[in-house]
Amino acid sequence: MMKPIKKNPILTFVSLASLLTIANGFSTNINLPKQKQMTTLMRVATETEVTNDFGSAMPATVEAVDPHVTIGVEPDDLAIGIDPVKFLELIGTKEDLKEKFQTDNKSWDAVRVEEEAVRYMMDCENVNMYLKYLQDRNENPEKYRAEALENELSLSNPKTIATYAAWLVGGVSIGIFRTEILAPKLASGEWQLPSFMSMN
Repeated sequence: MMKPIKKNPILTFVSLASLLTIANGFSTNINLPKQKQMTTLMRVATETEVTNDFGSAMPATVEAVDPHVTIGVEPDDLAIGIDPVKFLELIGTKEDLKEKFQTDNKSWDAVRVEEEAVRYMMDCENVNMYLKYLQDRNENPEKYRAEALENELSLSNPKTIATYAAWLVGGVSIGIFRTEILAPKLASGEWQLPSFMSMN
């Protein structure tokens, strides 16, 4: 025959606490303290805000704005296969693109700039290659800094060739002047070195 279980207050308390914990675990309505609920809501609100690290024409808040409107074109004026959001982030608006074309090609008038901008935005392959380049440049600035320095120092750069040419011409000219003009004039006594430069 089994012995009756003695009533132990600690055992009863632990059993009751376990039962309540299990029951609350399956409950859909968890009563959090008000301050904790507010903190959670504030954290969720701040996490849903969009940050804009690109400094582009992309709006900083999430709204139902068609990127084509912000770019300044109709959806049919941007080639199929170009992501309008990425275009806006990395290149900017149509006006930004026209400004870049005008800066790079100073001889173009406003009509030509407009035509080239429209033609460029319909060229999916070139636009996507340029977007890929811009994104890579933003992610790896050191790589492009090193390439720019290498290009600046290469012999294909006209500035570098001009610098080398100036040094060569200067060095040869000084040598010719010293041997063809200075030395004979000093030897004939027509010219004399200043006293601080004379060897005597």
